[in-house]
Amino acid sequence: NGLHSCYEYKVIDNQLLDKITHYGTFCYPAIIVTGTRKCSTSAMYNLLLKYPQATSSGIKENCLFLGDRSIIQYFDSMPRNVEIGEVVMDGCVDLEGNIKMRKMLRNPNTFYILLVRNFADWLWSVYNFWCQAPYDKECSLIDHWVNPDIHIRSNVIFHEIIEGSINGTYIASPMLIKKPCMKASTIFRAYIETLWGNVPVENTLILSSEDLDIHPDIVWKKVSQAVGLSSQHPLLEEFDKVRYNTQADLNSKGEYKTVPTQEYKPGLYAVSKFQPMLNSTRAILDKCWKEDCMFASIVSGHRYSCGDKEGELTMQDLRSLKDFNSDEGARKLKILRKYLSRNGMETHSKSNHSNSVAFVDLKSNECKVNFENHGERSKPGTASLSLSLSLPLPLSVALDEVSGGNGGEVKESNSELVDALLLQLEHSNEALRLFMVENKRLKDLLAAKSATTAAVKNFRRLLPAKRSPTDYVYLPNGILLLSQSTEDRLYTSNL
Repeated sequence: NGLHSCYEYKVIDNQLLDKITHYGTFCYPAIIVTGTRKCSTSAMYNLLLKYPQATSSGIKENCLFLGDRSIIQYFDSMPRNVEIGEVVMDGCVDLEGNIKMRKMLRNPNTFYILLVRNFADWLWSVYNFWCQAPYDKECSLIDHWVNPDIHIRSNVIFHEIIEGSINGTYIASPMLIKKPCMKASTIFRAYIETLWGNVPVENTLILSSEDLDIHPDIVWKKVSQAVGLSSQHPLLEEFDKVRYNTQADLNSKGEYKTVPTQEYKPGLYAVSKFQPMLNSTRAILDKCWKEDCMFASIVSGHRYSCGDKEGELTMQDLRSLKDFNSDEGARKLKILRKYLSRNGMETHSKSNHSNSVAFVDLKSNECKVNFENHGERSKPGTASLSLSLSLPLPLSVALDEVSGGNGGEVKESNSELVDALLLQLEHSNEALRLFMVENKRLKDLLAAKSATTAAVKNFRRLLPAKRSPTDYVYLPNGILLLSQSTEDRLYTSNL
């Protein structure tokens, strides 16, 4: 149906090469929720599954490499064909396995959703969820779930485990992570960079567990815009009435198990007598998580509290970290910037002379990004640039007060603001670039006398190769239309 990569396969006899012993067809999922367990992956999978056109294999974690099935059994577990409008979903959290399968299937048309979560909350949840022999007696070899009637968990013991892992006085722990603080520094970034190292960033979406819990409507808008689904989810309200896989007790565990939202107690678990994690433990873990927290905040759009870093974080904050102070770090930042640009999030850093701010308002139907030149705003001829993006692309861009609204000429100092706009366009997947220009002073910026500015150079790179920098359509109502289609035609119908 255009959304999926579908395959046919044959099993051929080793001895009799012309004999086909098995034949089949299958469609690989269009959307996979992957990454880390205990980050609301079950909730995300169920939100997708409630979408009217959604279908699946019937197994949440349909992962080839986490079971004992053959690859043929795995292929046969997936839908054999997909009707127009249907979307195959999957919740295989095995990122490494998903990447292996992606390579085997020659890069299927699949979108990957990965969730992040506050590290302290995540680790406390892990500690309360799984048992581990020989620490825990009678630990189930099937699911390794803790049993409140048998096993013991305590916020005091948890604190001692964390403290001991730092000062070297290790004590027995049911967690496989023996050095949580060391793990915390890159835990989610490692998953995300692995994903981006194998999947185009435009086929990925990073969300926060906290946003899904509090604002599922906003999360769905992000998903629908990124993937291309309808923004109207008829069962969103029904989804928000329950919480999935909460581990409030043994009967509420599992990807399809729910508790009413009003009974949900975040961070409180039956096995630890519904006692919260100690504040002193959280303080230790938050300090350990600081660097990864900054990365998770920027990439997910959720404002985590990252140690002494309060308020909105920028790319400049990441550049201050040692991991990004190298050629490899610069390469990673470039990928991150491409991801943020693709999703209408902040893509530029703040400077002393021209500070810019950006925010994404997903409560409305538009993604709005504001760039403001604070340093010179009051001077004549300087700009305050407002940019509105309506996702998914093509971009419809409104530039207000390009010349400050006072008739002054556009100065070269404003080129950074226009660069930020052009960066959005540069990473667009759509062939058509549609600009809605409210202030005709932008024409000054494109004039030959300003041809040396970085903004004009960037603008020229966006033009079709066959056209000159001034060969564009400037309509009476102020709309500037460019075509970058393969046929190089002007699509006036898109007006």
